[in-house]
Amino acid sequence: MFNYLNPLTVKPNFKHLEVEINADATITRNCIGLSYANQIVTTHFDGPLLLQSHLNALAAVIAAHDPNSLAIQKDAKANAVDVRTVQLIEAGFTYGGKQFSLSASAQANWLGVLTANAAAGLSYPYPVAALDNDYHLALDNAEMVAMAGTALTHKGWAVGSGAALKMAIKDATTQAELDAVIDVR
Repeated sequence: MFNYLNPLTVKPNFKHLEVEINADATITRNCIGLSYANQIVTTHFDGPLLLQSHLNALAAVIAAHDPNSLAIQKDAKANAVDVRTVQLIEAGFTYGGKQFSLSASAQANWLGVLTANAAAGLSYPYPVAALDNDYHLALDNAEMVAMAGTALTHKGWAVGSGAALKMAIKDATTQAELDAVIDVR
């Protein structure tokens, strides 16, 4: 791929224009992809020429793009909420003064423990590994259910509070409304 940048027709923040060419500088494909600010404009053409209409299509995307637009800021803020939600889940939950994992594998393990517990397949006391390489000894079925409930409650809180923030972000119609949505979790 050859990256072509025409400074006369492209404004700042232009990401790239890729055209596949052969050694003799003729275009070998009958389509061209133009990319700007995560928007792709793909134009098909029959001849080997890059037509002005292709550059005009890209110029229209560039002209319509405003990196400070409310929509772009809303997307960025919603993405930040998603990142924070994952961080909160991955940090785990506290039970009995100890921190326990809620990684993807830990969540699967908790479901397995609950399933085995429901089928009376666990013998007590049951050791549950904590994040500090210590463990908590669940003494009976009720305590195991309480631990799993705490884990699920924590994850539910992280996901639910993130969803509420994202809804407020989505509903914001002004910059002031968007700025008022603050993730303090």
